Amino acid sequence: MKPVKILSSGITRSPGVIEAENEFVTEMVDSFYKRLKQFIAMILKGSTTLFAAQKVVLSHNIESIQDFGGDNQATALELLVEKFEKDVDEWRYLSSST
Repeated sequence: MKPVKILSSGITRSPGVIEAENEFVTEMVDSFYKRLKQFIAMILKGSTTLFAAQKVVLSHNIESIQDFGGDNQATALELLVEKFEKDVDEWRYLSSST
């Protein structure tokens, strides 16, 4: 018999539940990267959509990941979005000045 994980709230989670939750978080992270790839393609094609709008969508994805226990992934993705925002600003500045 496999041991169960007991949370601080006193709720127990079986290994099957933990595995299913981890798989769900993995799929959400994959979805985040697919969406990020789509945003990059839009930007490179000259989309005038403000990055703030794209950032809202990405932030919602990150919050969902965090809500399901993907704290480490969420932190890394937040840093990625911050860097991406700076890169987009710089790219748009450089492409508008040429």
